Amino acid sequence: MAAGSDRREQQELSFHCLRHTARTLLEEAGQPKAVIDALLGHEGDTGRIYTTVGEAALRVAAETLEKSVNSEL
Repeated sequence: MAAGSDRREQQELSFHCLRHTARTLLEEAGQPKAVIDALLGHEGDTGRIYTTVGEAALRVAAETLEKSVNSEL
């Protein structure tokens, strides 16, 4: 960190990058949140910080919702 700067130096790959990717992949694979939290050492709402919802997962969720609504009509 440069003198007088409050910003941390950004690195291309860090522990947190790997943790973020692992959590996202596990969530997309359908693993229970409690299991992922235990595996990655997350407590409370910390897991949300490390989760990215991918475009494919959003598409599947939207299609699932559409099918559910259509089957109710």
